[in-house]
Amino acid sequence: STYEAIESVAFGGQVFESPVDFGYHEHADQEITVYRNASYGITLDPTLVGNQKRYWRVWVDWNRDGDFADTGELVANAKSRNVVKRTITVPATARTGPLKMRVSLKYGSYAGACDIFNYGEVEDFILRVAEEGACQELPEGWAASDFGTTPVPGSVCYEEEGTFTVTGSGNDIYYNNDHFFYVYTELCGDGEIVANLSSLT
Repeated sequence: STYEAIESVAFGGQVFESPVDFGYHEHADQEITVYRNASYGITLDPTLVGNQKRYWRVWVDWNRDGDFADTGELVANAKSRNVVKRTITVPATARTGPLKMRVSLKYGSYAGACDIFNYGEVEDFILRVAEEGACQELPEGWAASDFGTTPVPGSVCYEEEGTFTVTGSGNDIYYNNDHFFYVYTELCGDGEIVANLSSLT
């Protein structure tokens, strides 16, 4: 459909421009390497920006059983007129090796993982869950997300007690114009978070 289509999907440090303006496409020539327990930003960009709302859904076949019907495989859900940013965390139970991620954009309502519809587009991507990786689950109460207009979505790997490896892109960290990938937790009452920067590349 030229009326509603995907312009690009950014995930895992890569930006995938949509080669079609309708129907279905599989990005079979590129893989995105991810690690168990790591969190990755995803940016979903439609071809048109206007008043009509787009309904986005993202699934990952974490157990590689050929469907997206299992608990936790619907990893993002959004209704928006503009660009959408979400964060996807790879579960500790994800199978290693290649897995399929599906992105759906539909006009008017949310699509099912295998629906056929007139106004919208579906694209598939290949994730490769690496055999090795020291990522652990984020501590309770902590979350991660992109803020502002980031050129490429960021990611975080919690490697050991108190150590986060954060990858992000942006050009401003100041006042209310932040553009970066953050790891954060809410504070209740008076308190502070002290961060020691061990390295910067």
